[in-house]
Amino acid sequence: MIARLRGQGLRPLLQPSDPSLNLPVSITWTGPVEGALKEICLQLGFRYREAGTPSAQVMTVVVHGLNRPAHELLEDIAWQIQPQAAVRFDPINRVLTLARTTGKELHS
Repeated sequence: MIARLRGQGLRPLLQPSDPSLNLPVSITWTGPVEGALKEICLQLGFRYREAGTPSAQVMTVVVHGLNRPAHELLEDIAWQIQPQAAVRFDPINRVLTLARTTGKELHS
């Protein structure tokens, strides 16, 4: 999915702001986004956090990667969940946040 979007000239949503986001991660996941992000956090030693009000609609993602840089997998997830949510990374505290939105915050 990312390769196709990049081929259309779209830029990445996440920049590898921390060297740890270049670490290889392996995941095969089809299901709620929370589970995929928790699995990536577990492999990288990050903490997982959620912000915003959960909606009744489950945000489902499909992520497949074998020894791929973490930032590529996180970018893939970010594309799939917008505009309902965004993935944010705090490099100082090593926290990945699933930030749910109403869709308006990402367009400003």
